[in-house]
Amino acid sequence: MDELPATYNFEAKTAGDTLSARVFTFDEDLTGYSAKMQFRRGPGQAAEISVETGQGITLTPGATSSTLAFDAIDLPSSDYAVILYHDLLLTSASGHKRTYLRGHLT
Repeated sequence: MDELPATYNFEAKTAGDTLSARVFTFDEDLTGYSAKMQFRRGPGQAAEISVETGQGITLTPGATSSTLAFDAIDLPSSDYAVILYHDLLLTSASGHKRTYLRGHLT
């Protein structure tokens, strides 16, 4: 990705809905990386939903590109603001952290 973090907004959802599975392709080798995506009500607030490599995220590295697949995510059925913000953090084997995607439910 040229400009990081990139913005990706999920379609409108309401409490109890399911976000469909997604696959993202990155034009770089992400061998040794782990991924974590968190959804929160606003910047700096506690995560309401968190998925990571091996628990909702599958990261498949390649020599020139890598894919990141997200399982479907069930939104909480509790009463919360319809807009949830998210960020996708990738961490290299050496511990270097980089936010690749961010956005919100629109």
